[in-house]
Amino acid sequence: MTANIAISKNDDQRAAVIAALGLVRDDVLAALDRWEQAGGQKRVLIKPNLLSTNTNLMCNTTVDACLGVADFFGEATTYKVLVGDGTTYESKHKPSTMVALENHGYAAHKEAWNMVDLHDDVTGRWFGIVNHEAARPVELGVAALAVESFVVSVAKMKTHDVLGMTLCLKNMMGTLNAARYRGEAAEIHHGDVKGYMHGFGNKKPHELARAQNVGPSKVALAANLVRLAACRLPDLAVVDGSTVMEGSGPRRGSACAGLGGFAMAGTDPVAVDATCAAIAGLPLDSFQYVLRAGERGLGTHGVANIACKGIGWQALECPLKRHPLFAEAAPWKQAELDELEGYLAL
Repeated sequence: MTANIAISKNDDQRAAVIAALGLVRDDVLAALDRWEQAGGQKRVLIKPNLLSTNTNLMCNTTVDACLGVADFFGEATTYKVLVGDGTTYESKHKPSTMVALENHGYAAHKEAWNMVDLHDDVTGRWFGIVNHEAARPVELGVAALAVESFVVSVAKMKTHDVLGMTLCLKNMMGTLNAARYRGEAAEIHHGDVKGYMHGFGNKKPHELARAQNVGPSKVALAANLVRLAACRLPDLAVVDGSTVMEGSGPRRGSACAGLGGFAMAGTDPVAVDATCAAIAGLPLDSFQYVLRAGERGLGTHGVANIACKGIGWQALECPLKRHPLFAEAAPWKQAELDELEGYLAL
């Protein structure tokens, strides 16, 4: 089965997003129809990647990309529009989604949307994860607004230390807001629980030993991302390619001089992520969570089966500089692949 994506070039990111969405308009309207037929509310949640409160237009999704999404839904639907995330980094260690939204210009456009902090929401759906240090099997919760709204994952295209890249599927980590032990109603943590995805309690990558990060944490994170996608796949994927981060992503990298000024969109987030990997020169056998999501029927991962509307992805092809740790993490050992397969079979 062929998946459609669209790529538009424009230094005006808002215009680029509107153009890309226009090229897949029929797919988006069909997805909205399926959403409503399934009983979904007429509400869209625009989910940017606001990893940090610190103003960084390479690390964080630009407001213009999300305004393009809001413009499209304002013209095509009567849906209520929300924009929100669960911000996890701040240089003074006081991360706040609302501060991140303010710092990146979202609060200046309150006529376009209502702003929400997904960390503060109730939990709408749970899924089990792999975690090596937890006392008992752990489940993570997805914010109810991300379960009960038509979700648009608006990701930045950027490198990642052990997984290669972070795009639309991984951006859904910002919808997580609770942790509990399997089979228990009481939560052990509410708010920023992204650390649990990395496999060692609630520790973030910078708290792990190097060998842990490039080995067992990498495997756990890949497995947990596939599990998250199976729990809540975004309904629409949009890539903010105004700038593209290479090197020490997802937060400290630099702008790629050869790639930028584009937007990508599609209702198959696996296809969108796989296409970005092809543009960046990243083979899918090192991009395991997207490959495994595709193999499990969550989307199309083979670029031969992805139809590009607008600009072909080959016109943007630009191998990105990898994160320094990626040279250690990228060669997946057979034992790691077997371990990943076992985690996904549970």
